Amino acid sequence: MTRAAVPVAVIGAGASTRAGAAEVGALLDAVLREAGVRAGAVWCVATADGRGGEPAVRAAARDRGLPLVAYPVPVLARIEVPHPSDAVRSRTGTASVAEAAALHAVRAFGGAPARLAVPKRASGYATAALATGAVEGDAEQDEGDTFRHNGAEGVKPWYLLPERDAPGDGDSEDCP
Repeated sequence: MTRAAVPVAVIGAGASTRAGAAEVGALLDAVLREAGVRAGAVWCVATADGRGGEPAVRAAARDRGLPLVAYPVPVLARIEVPHPSDAVRSRTGTASVAEAAALHAVRAFGGAPARLAVPKRASGYATAALATGAVEGDAEQDEGDTFRHNGAEGVKPWYLLPERDAPGDGDSEDCP
């Protein structure tokens, strides 16, 4: 095992109830292309807890082999983003879903500094953004692109967070 900076990449996604899985998926793919990142290098799709139950968001994440992580709206409302929206704030309670969720997830995984590699992009009924960072620690690379960080799988944590602030609250389900 060596000390290494393990890259963290998270796609944030927001969607109206009118969005379809194809629209959300096409937007996720466009953000990945723009960033030059393949889906297998992304840790998860992050969203607001209300959006995590949307069939379109769930299907788009599942179709790309990505876990879905949902955060409470009050948590996302505290995240500073470069493209806040008063319209989104009035409908959801947070000025950003995609950018805030992506940035928060990278920070929650210990990725520092978290930055938007692709700021919010929008389609008719969906938004997506990509945030990146790096996690320092003991890491090893297996035969593929999967890294292990402090004993936990670092590329794809396969879980859906319950409605709570973030990993690290002492819950046994915490991942990186």
